Amino acid sequence: MRGVYLLLLMVGRDLKIRIGSLGVVEFKRGYYVYVGSGQRYLEKRIQRHKKKIKRVKWHIDYLTTNSDVRVIEAAAY
Repeated sequence: MRGVYLLLLMVGRDLKIRIGSLGVVEFKRGYYVYVGSGQRYLEKRIQRHKKKIKRVKWHIDYLTTNSDVRVIEAAAY
């Protein structure tokens, strides 16, 4: 499948996370939607985002590997 995917993330508490070249980014407790795209294998990409233990490859990985962040739902289009 090629296209766009959405991740609904829940941040359980206020966080400050160092995100690669972006530096320290503050996330308030609450819900966030991440929009990603891929040329293929979107299902595998989504499953990877749901894993806590992984090599940090994309900026979103800094957030999804945090123990206070959960991927609640995902959809691919």
